[in-house]
Amino acid sequence: MKKLRILGKEIPVILVVSVLIIGVGSATLLAYYGTITAQVTVQQSILLDNLAWPNSQVTDTILEQAPGGETFCFEHTLKNQMSVTGSVNFDSSCTPDCSGITKTYYNSFGTVGPFYSSGDVLTTIYKEDLSQSIKWKVHINTTGAHYGVGLVLANLNDPQHPFQVWMNNNNGKWQSQTLHLDETPCWNGPVVDCPSGVCLNGITATPTIYDPTNPDFTITVPKSLLGGIGATFKWAMHVETTVQGYYPSTWPNDWCGPITKYAQESTVGSSLTPPVPIPSKTTKDFYICYGFAQNIAPGTYTITTGITP
Repeated sequence: MKKLRILGKEIPVILVVSVLIIGVGSATLLAYYGTITAQVTVQQSILLDNLAWPNSQVTDTILEQAPGGETFCFEHTLKNQMSVTGSVNFDSSCTPDCSGITKTYYNSFGTVGPFYSSGDVLTTIYKEDLSQSIKWKVHINTTGAHYGVGLVLANLNDPQHPFQVWMNNNNGKWQSQTLHLDETPCWNGPVVDCPSGVCLNGITATPTIYDPTNPDFTITVPKSLLGGIGATFKWAMHVETTVQGYYPSTWPNDWCGPITKYAQESTVGSSLTPPVPIPSKTTKDFYICYGFAQNIAPGTYTITTGITP
């Protein structure tokens, strides 16, 4: 056996070769075969009023000194950016405290309908939520002269005195009137003209000029006249086509009550109970209403609502 002298010592050649082989083998072992790096910009899943945290601190401002017994409502949105249904909860706190303060939440109903007139062919009616008001959109499906529409609204806080808005085809004007269901006939109240389609108390209507060939009408009514968000009211509509009046089926043929004859009962935003589901890629409109007890102690209150998963 051949030997090598290393550092004054004789070492067998076969041992030196074995050590070199072991060293070479250790140097070629791989700890891993590669790396994968993911880079992504994460977005907030649900946005409040189209804003992401920390910029989603929204303020509801009551611009007047609010006496006890009042309620104030504000509209907000929740946008789901996910590809799956999401949901949110509401938490609440008040400074200095929440005694005498209530918070309620209501849906925005968006657009509902169509509601049809007799025979389901003559008139198509939609009702649309416009935050502070409700718009009725009427389309007459028949041909020939169109003589206008009339809308009766019954605020259930004052059931004996509903009011009506109508296009008077005799003089080409929009007019309004409070009905007196406790009198005969009930339409004895004074008639008020609506110049350019603008009536008392913020009611508006189109077209501003009577046109017997125009099949489309709108009447927009502030929610405050209907009892405010969360209130219940009743409504009915009369449509005149080719001189004859048509009422939606099951509706009254006489405006003069009783109030139960107004078959289309409606709520100015139905109650919303968390957790609130929000379908994928949709935006949810809702209202927060702040109510103050009649005997609440005077002072400045800060009311905070958290939108939580």
